[in-house]
Amino acid sequence: MEVGGGIRSLEDIGYYTHCGVDGIIVGTRALEDDHFLKELSMYKNIILGLDLYEGRPMVRGWKEVANRDVDKILIEAEGNGIMAILCTSIERDGMLAGPDYNAIEKVMGMTEIPLIASGGVTTIDDVKRLKDLGVWAAILGKTVYEGLLTIEEAIEYAD
Repeated sequence: MEVGGGIRSLEDIGYYTHCGVDGIIVGTRALEDDHFLKELSMYKNIILGLDLYEGRPMVRGWKEVANRDVDKILIEAEGNGIMAILCTSIERDGMLAGPDYNAIEKVMGMTEIPLIASGGVTTIDDVKRLKDLGVWAAILGKTVYEGLLTIEEAIEYAD
């Protein structure tokens, strides 16, 4: 199980870890606070939320541009034991337009941290292409709600 959204304290992370949550998604605070990002190294279940709009990292619910470059964020994440990067293409999220493969490949080329792709995944062909690219996991949202793809289909291919 993963949990995310508004997690900005070590106390919250400790609570979710104690509850047995496999992945805790941390975004805004980790992207804005170097010291906090370093403190996350004591946990092995942290997923860094990297929400991109036109290649720029966004924070505070996609309302503000982070004051850091993606490459610097990823270098720091690698040095702090981040479990995975949840990379969301804001322009594609909920649009059923396919993932932003260029952005995914670019981010994957900057880090060895496993990547979870989010935003635009629509068809089983998207799932296949993401797997072929070496993406660790994908978020299926609107496509499942709209009945265009089932979780079972995606799991069958992904395994």
